Order: sequence, then structure tokens, then C-alpha cells
Amino acid sequence: MGRVGPDEYSGPRGEASAGVAARIEGARALQIDRGTINRRSSPDDMGESDEARGLITAAVGRGIVTARGADRVRRVARTIADLAGVERVEEHHVAEAVGLRGEWRDD
Repeated sequence: MGRVGPDEYSGPRGEASAGVAARIEGARALQIDRGTINRRSSPDDMGESDEARGLITAAVGRGIVTARGADRVRRVARTIADLAGVERVEEHHVAEAVGLRGEWRDD
């Protein structure tokens, strides 16, 4: 196997801070418009698609997350959707939130 060049392992260039700040401000505005910020929301306020809800249920059923962990996954998935500027939490938002937990391993 040949050597890996610096441009191959350093990853893509990151997003500029101003862009990140604007997305965070927009996400917070969406939360305020809904009447509550995500950390204070109930599971009923998350606006999940059926597929997203099914993935959370499957993760709990397979022991990937606990019921308490599922609540946290919901909130993180809602935030991911807010940062993307979309109203509905979709399955890929939940998958990303589960992946960010880093507590489970696929052995």
C-alpha cells in the first residue's frame, strides 16, 4: 500500500465560523417559533416522521439505546433537523444522532 498524502487524511475544509453561527441562530429561532427549545421539549413536540420514530423504537428494542437514551436521541435529532432548516425530523437525522452517541459498537 502506498503512502497517504496530506490532502487525503486531513478531511474536507471546515465550514466558516460565520456560517455555523448563522445556522445556529436559525435553529434557535425555529425552536423559539415552536414555543420551546429542544432541551425542554416533550417527545410529542419533536415532529418526527413515522420512519424516524420507527428507527428510535428499533434502537431501543435492540438495546442500542435505553428509553432515557432514546429521549436524548430525539432531542439531538430535532436539533440536527433544525440546523438543516427542515421542519420534520427524518430517519437520517435519527441515524446521525444515534451515531453521535458513540456508546455502542457493532462487534
